[in-house]
Amino acid sequence: MDKIHHVPSLQALQALVEVAGSGSFTHAAQKLCLTQSAVSRKIQQLESHFDLPMFVRNSRSVRLTPEGEQVLATARSILAQLKTLEDRLTPQKRPFRIRMHVSLAVRWLLPKLSEFYRSHPQVSLSIETVATEVVEPAIDSDAYILYLPEPSRDPDCLT
Repeated sequence: MDKIHHVPSLQALQALVEVAGSGSFTHAAQKLCLTQSAVSRKIQQLESHFDLPMFVRNSRSVRLTPEGEQVLATARSILAQLKTLEDRLTPQKRPFRIRMHVSLAVRWLLPKLSEFYRSHPQVSLSIETVATEVVEPAIDSDAYILYLPEPSRDPDCLT
C-alpha cells in the first residue's frame, strides 16, 4: 500500500482520540457507538498504517506510546480543524437557546417576540423556562436572562 496516497481514516483517528482520552477501548466504543472490537480494529488500522504500536496494553489499562502521542496530537488538530470548518461553512440549524424564569418569559419576553420575529425571520429561538428562584446557566443554553433588583456590575452582563 502506498502510504503517500493513502492516509489514515478519520474514524481511526477519532477512535485513537477517544481511547487515549478514556484510557479504555470499551469506554471509547460506548462514546463512538461502536463495538469494542470495531474500535480495536480502527486502532489496528492505524498501527498497520504507521507500522508502529499506538498503545502499550496490559490487563488493566492502555497508555500511548511516544509515537502514539505524536499521532494523537495530529489527530486532535485535524479533528479540531474539521470541526471549525464545519461550523464556518454549515449554517446553524439549531435555535438560539435562552433560559429564563417562567414569569419573566410570560410577562416580558413573549409580548416582544412577535415584533422580534417580524424583524428577524431567519432567527429561531428556543426558550427554556424554569420555576426555581435562581436561574442558573445550563451547558446546553446559549444565554440566560435574569431579573435583578438592581443593575449588575459584572462586565459580562448586558443590562
